[in-house]
Amino acid sequence: MSGTNEFIAEVTRAASEVQTLGPDDARRFILRSVSTIREMRQLVGIPSNGSYDTVFDLLKIATSAGQQPPSDLARALLMAADMMRTLHMVIDSRDAISLTGICQSR
Repeated sequence: MSGTNEFIAEVTRAASEVQTLGPDDARRFILRSVSTIREMRQLVGIPSNGSYDTVFDLLKIATSAGQQPPSDLARALLMAADMMRTLHMVIDSRDAISLTGICQSR
């Protein structure tokens, strides 16, 4: 299992155990997820144009994690895991597509 897959699994597990997760831990998971999402978007070539982005919602929840109900923290963690999972699939499929394109052009 790759490091990204392991982290996605950790975030998903944290969401299901949010009642026992402290706000500081939830904040760290969300902030690390945002960083990972941004890096993955850069790899895929998704520009950061400053318009509304779901990442802003994640950051808002992370900065006020101590005041958020556990259900909102769990929702944010699951949203982050889903975004990372989707980007991971795009990155994996992109590699497969580029390899196929190279083989066909020879």
